[in-house]
Amino acid sequence: LYEGGSVAGPLIVLAGLATITDMMPLRDQNRILVSEALKLFQKYAPVGLKELFLRASRSGAVQMTARDFGFAIGPRINASGRISDGSEALGLVLSKDREEARELARKVDLRNMERKSIEQDMLDAALLQIVKGAAAQVIVLPDGHQGVAGIVEVLEKISEESSSGAVPVAVLVGDHGSARAPEGYNVRDALAGSSDALVRFGGHAAAAGFSVKEGRFESFKTLFLNACSARKEATGDG
Repeated sequence: LYEGGSVAGPLIVLAGLATITDMMPLRDQNRILVSEALKLFQKYAPVGLKELFLRASRSGAVQMTARDFGFAIGPRINASGRISDGSEALGLVLSKDREEARELARKVDLRNMERKSIEQDMLDAALLQIVKGAAAQVIVLPDGHQGVAGIVEVLEKISEESSSGAVPVAVLVGDHGSARAPEGYNVRDALAGSSDALVRFGGHAAAAGFSVKEGRFESFKTLFLNACSARKEATGDG
């Protein structure tokens, strides 16, 4: 027979945090769950999350908001898994010792700073590779980090910066790539048209992933650009 304290409070806090960080719609039961999680955070949150919030907020704030979950705590936990193996973030959530939790919060915060630095380096390198007027942008980041979510920012920023307007963008880190396309394009179809140079590909019209065969990057680039260019000609966008 379990005679310990109630687990409802801590679980509600974690469930509310997950609801925000997984970008679930804030309506109906989700809205109630997040609201309760924010109210209960100071009392029931794991000590590690409290320490992480204190470090992330830089102000010792005690009034929690959904923004704190989504922009202060969530990204730091996410960065730990992307830059490292996530063990620091797991230890942070499980720790019951304040000093240990404070040190783990410091490490998780540093992982987030490392992630931001990597993302900025990737974006700077990508912007230098824009080809004005191209039907698509193909970016290679040999020093990039495949696990960093900043690849999405690179994809979006390249599309914004392209002088030819919103066009499909493919970003490769090593032999693995991610692609995005604006409305009106089907990036998966463009990858299908490039399949001779690919090991595999998959996704949907707006976003897809792929792997390039060894030594076939230039072939892939040509095929991808041709596929996107053909779409422009077929629709009269060019």
